[in-house]
Amino acid sequence: HIPRGVRVAANLFSSQPIKKQICGQTPRDMPEVQALLGQDRYNPSLVPQLEEHVHEQVVNGTYSGEANLTLLRNYACLPPHLAKVPVITKILLKALAQLHEGKNDFTACCMLLSEKQQADETLSKVVAIATALRTARFSECWALVAKSKDLLSQVPGMDVAMRKYALHVITVSYRRVQKRVLGIALNLAGGQLDALVALHVKGSGWSATGDLILLPANDSNTPNVNRSRSGAESIRFDQVLPVLRSVTVG
Repeated sequence: HIPRGVRVAANLFSSQPIKKQICGQTPRDMPEVQALLGQDRYNPSLVPQLEEHVHEQVVNGTYSGEANLTLLRNYACLPPHLAKVPVITKILLKALAQLHEGKNDFTACCMLLSEKQQADETLSKVVAIATALRTARFSECWALVAKSKDLLSQVPGMDVAMRKYALHVITVSYRRVQKRVLGIALNLAGGQLDALVALHVKGSGWSATGDLILLPANDSNTPNVNRSRSGAESIRFDQVLPVLRSVTVG
């Protein structure tokens, strides 16, 4: 029997339906999309099919970054009024949901937006949320999310994907973190936060003492104290002496 609190915590990060929505498929898993991408990609006749495919990704919980970028490139070549903001919004949200997978599709998507699109109220909200998330300004990020519930609800599983990214940032940045700080990063509190910590204590090597949580060591959150001793990072004085002389006055 799994305690209810642990079930809740598991659902916040790894329930099966949401996992499908986040991980999705690649174009290779969808032959019809791959066939489209094998054609001349700067082809306005592809736009309706690629737009429909964006809708399919949202409904089925799949992801085709290559197809979405192809659509944005075609939008850039079309008259501005033919580029559909609701479709672009879903593309940006789907790309943002891949951050925890290590994908940087969101930046690539933004680079294909025109100045007018970047100034659009809806799209600028998505960009603001993404900027706060990617720069670890989590409190600001979740405050923006709270004001844009209808916007993010267009793509199921966005809150889960964002929490996974926030948790990744925390675990590669800290060996020790206060529960309060973790709660702010994940936008969780009370029983949900307690259940999450208990879940990771049980299965991810965390340990908790009061309000302090000790996270497992990894290459990112642990200083390499042997690096300077080995000489790999050492710099001799004679190497910097010419620089010092060049900036000496008199």
